[in-house]
Amino acid sequence: METVATAIRREDGDSTAFLGATWDVTERKRAASALIELESKYAQVESERSALTASLDEARGAVASELDALAAQLRDANQRLTAERESQRTAVEEAQRQHQAALGALRAERDKLAQMVQALTAAQADLVSQRMAERSDSERTLRAERSRCTQLLAERDAWKSSLADILRGSNETVDRLQQLLGTGANMQLVDAVPPAEDSSWQF
Repeated sequence: METVATAIRREDGDSTAFLGATWDVTERKRAASALIELESKYAQVESERSALTASLDEARGAVASELDALAAQLRDANQRLTAERESQRTAVEEAQRQHQAALGALRAERDKLAQMVQALTAAQADLVSQRMAERSDSERTLRAERSRCTQLLAERDAWKSSLADILRGSNETVDRLQQLLGTGANMQLVDAVPPAEDSSWQF
């Protein structure tokens, strides 16, 4: 709670009364804390998404390197088979069987790597979709909190205007009292402007 008070003084400077106002700032502080927490979560989501993208790029690079290495091994095997065929015609069939066996293993490995790439791509798409959904939820919540803060500020302005009207009415009452009393005393009501953080008033 926050309170502001102002003294009502006579011409000689003595205080005759006090006008005070108290307002609740709980919702304002809660909204500010929620906004800070949402901004922190948003930054964390962005950091995790960047880390995931870097990890997937690294995985793609590793898969490409393995495919290049397998292609190089296949070329070496073909060269060896060609050399053996030229030097030993009698061992051609055996060398071809070995080549086919090695090629089958390489193809199986290549298919396995292709499946791994597809699985990684699908996982990336799911994670990106999930992060986008979380980001959208965070943005909706942030917009709602901002709208609530705007409403609280509008209520504050309304209370401030109401207090100003009350103070003007009090000045008019003092002037009326001076006219009725006819004592020649000069009474004055000191205005008090409430701070900008108010959300309710009590008198």
